Amino acid sequence: MSDLFSYLYTIKIQNHLHCLITLRDEYKTFAANPPGQRTFVLIQKAMNWTDAREYCRNHHTDLAMMLTEPEARDLGTVKGPHRVWIGMYREPWRWSDNRNSSFKNWGRGEPSNYASAQYCVYFYRDKTWGDSECSKLFPFWCQTGDKRKLFS
Repeated sequence: MSDLFSYLYTIKIQNHLHCLITLRDEYKTFAANPPGQRTFVLIQKAMNWTDAREYCRNHHTDLAMMLTEPEARDLGTVKGPHRVWIGMYREPWRWSDNRNSSFKNWGRGEPSNYASAQYCVYFYRDKTWGDSECSKLFPFWCQTGDKRKLFS
């Protein structure tokens, strides 16, 4: 079993122990929380924002929703791509399950809405966010748990 894991990180957030595990064969990184809390999964396959959200909803719960600064900080400790989709989008800025967000962590000059076409949000490796065209292809964070009922 130990040969499945390429590396293991242990980090501490809000007095809970969290483990981040990369499975070499699956190309996924898991950020595991105590029972009843959300788990984050980094999917290395690049997709546009809409396809990434659909993938997360089919295989996990939804695109990742970073509700606190410690969550954003800890996901930023995972070695991975420079830009990764998260579940924030503009209508106005809200999470993909339609909840409002009081926590936002924009990078310098963001959101820029360049050419009035940037409606989706990615997570920089430096733990800040930027807006981009939803059609761009980036890897993405999914989350499992804390599911809200979605209305069509």
